[in-house]
Amino acid sequence: TIYECHAFNGGCPATVTVNDLAPGVYWVSGRVIDSDWVTVLCEAFEDPRVGGARAIDNSNGERAERILNKIAVSSKSPDFGIFPNPAQDALNVSLTDFVGKDIQIQVIDQLGKPVRSIKVDNVKEAYQTIDLLNVNNGIYTVRILSDGQKPVGKKVIVNK
Repeated sequence: TIYECHAFNGGCPATVTVNDLAPGVYWVSGRVIDSDWVTVLCEAFEDPRVGGARAIDNSNGERAERILNKIAVSSKSPDFGIFPNPAQDALNVSLTDFVGKDIQIQVIDQLGKPVRSIKVDNVKEAYQTIDLLNVNNGIYTVRILSDGQKPVGKKVIVNK
């Protein structure tokens, strides 16, 4: 993530400029999320070429400048979100980038031992809930394995 803005911090500017990017094609995504921090109200995606200016439109034809809440630049590696963090009895994993893929989600302790492992074939749902009822307080890594992709992971704190 190279830019993020929130309504409670005074809102988002109409135009966001990102400087000092090397020439190339980047992935830009914009997302407006409802006040529940879960419901995605609208999204826009684009593969712009640095140095060129293209309007980014979503499927409804809305200008991205009006809907952007978050701009991400990456090499198109799949990503995921986790919430809440810290977690208590359950953890939600956002799987938008993995829809249609076979994956394995692991919750790994600091010694590298999986304490939870869930296999999901042909991901259809945007979210997966992981039960943490018998998981002790501590810092864990949530890792997603997908065929043909580099594993991706994020830290989560379990605090009951």
